[in-house]
Amino acid sequence: MAKEKADVVVSWYFENAETQALRDRFTRPTRFLQMAAGPGTKYDTQLLDYGKTSIQNLLRAKLPNVEPQRVAVMGFSEGCRGVREALKCGDAGRLDAVFGIDGIHTQWVKPRETFETGLLLPWRAIAKKAVNGGPLVVITTSDVQPTYTDTTTTSNWIWEQATGTNEIFFDLEIPSWLMGPVEPPYTSSPGSFGPGQQSWKETVYTQYPLRVFRKSGGLWISNYYDLDPTGVGDHRFQAARVSPLHYLHVLIERWNSQEPEQGILLGNSTESAYLEMGKPEVAQAVALPMPNKDDKTSEGSEDTPTRDDLKKSKFPWGTLFAGVGVGALTLWGVSKINASSSQPVEPDVTSKLRHHR
Repeated sequence: MAKEKADVVVSWYFENAETQALRDRFTRPTRFLQMAAGPGTKYDTQLLDYGKTSIQNLLRAKLPNVEPQRVAVMGFSEGCRGVREALKCGDAGRLDAVFGIDGIHTQWVKPRETFETGLLLPWRAIAKKAVNGGPLVVITTSDVQPTYTDTTTTSNWIWEQATGTNEIFFDLEIPSWLMGPVEPPYTSSPGSFGPGQQSWKETVYTQYPLRVFRKSGGLWISNYYDLDPTGVGDHRFQAARVSPLHYLHVLIERWNSQEPEQGILLGNSTESAYLEMGKPEVAQAVALPMPNKDDKTSEGSEDTPTRDDLKKSKFPWGTLFAGVGVGALTLWGVSKINASSSQPVEPDVTSKLRHHR
């Protein structure tokens, strides 16, 4: 029996009610594969068992009746670790799209000042290809400041490494959907977690709090302000609204508007397509520049972030992730964290999560 030719979306923690509701917006045959994710997942070996061309072999095993055309890998929060490992595979250079939604982290060398780049090399490699006419690469960030290197800082480094500049293209036309009204408004419910009951208040999002948008070739980076001082609401908002927004307007519209052959086909090949990673180094943290270098942001204006770029949040993000997992934080209609959801935390799990980010 002939195999079905279809595009494939492989995801780690990316799928939720909002993204799943968009599946029928694809006009061409598209199949979806959700990978295991969460505390205890061995991301570094998850694909290695499939050999040199791991992505192709994974799809042959999981979708045996499908002949993959274009392939996208998507991750939200901790799920970006799965995407990072996919970018190390021998056929990662044949991916058509890569999404990293508020989850690209590494470790500080000197907190808030310098960080190691080893964990960022796969992202840099695919971003460079995107800038030079390669795949679509979409990175979004909140302004959450955890104990490890935040997503805004890592996106700045990826942008500078891929484009050769840390400047924002100020004359770039920003798509209206990136900063329009949130319809319907999104409400992050209040709650608390863990020993001592770390808590957060209700936060309502009526407008997308876009801070900076950058685009070069196929590389898109959207940085957002935080409206919730703890960052919990903003991380939730990234999953519930920012993620599906980019999914629809960037990936789905791209795939619908072109023939598969106009994109990057995964192909039925045993030839390696490794990404050139380069060597790790220690990099300097640079504050994200404002959209207009000539205008001083006045206190209380809508361009004012909830806190300065390089200040650490007091909210124990590592503890939250280790205790309940990102999945519980993001499956809004299925599992919510609330005032009665205090759960014990194993310090060794927290340590492992922080070490591997």
